[in-house]
Amino acid sequence: MSIPSNAPAGANAPALPIVWRKLSEMWSATSAQRAIVDAYELIAFDIPPAGPHPRLIAWELHTGPQFMTGVAGGPADSFEAAKAAAEAEVRRRLNVPTDTPASLALARSTVIPALGLTFVQAEDRITAGLLTSTDHLTVKESDAFSEEIADIAQAIHETAPSTLSDAIVKLRVATGPLGLEGGYGACLIEAVRQATEFLERLHEGTAPRL
Repeated sequence: MSIPSNAPAGANAPALPIVWRKLSEMWSATSAQRAIVDAYELIAFDIPPAGPHPRLIAWELHTGPQFMTGVAGGPADSFEAAKAAAEAEVRRRLNVPTDTPASLALARSTVIPALGLTFVQAEDRITAGLLTSTDHLTVKESDAFSEEIADIAQAIHETAPSTLSDAIVKLRVATGPLGLEGGYGACLIEAVRQATEFLERLHEGTAPRL
């Protein structure tokens, strides 16, 4: 299975400078820019008032196939503020949270070799995939898309966690629609065992946090 990547894969991708480029397709906006970070498309725009519609400055975050799935967005006071908000959101999704106590800080999610994605990024792909409508696809295309999402989940199940972030993702996926919730319990014993054993080692101080 081949998972396309739109930025350098791996845990360090979010630390790279985010490069914004002019988005000419959004003709109604006086300013519109787009950036790609890993599996996400960031868009910021400033649309002037028209008739009864007021000026709109906002940002959006998309993911999934062809970036068709919107996952976040909101208004902003200025165009630069919209870009900053989009950057903050994508970094929040890809980086270690910074508002937790040091003793409980989540270590950076590590890369799953079979996917070239971190555990967190792989989970985001699954979430986006489950939210994406396949009504416009042929039966063959829909089956292939569903198989790709299932393969991502399987790679998460089979890969041992190296950080707390990894273990949390494993447990979320193991209990979600492609896990226990979906009736796949029999194949998840090893996945849950890996996660719980890692958490035990973390509690004992023998597993890395960094």
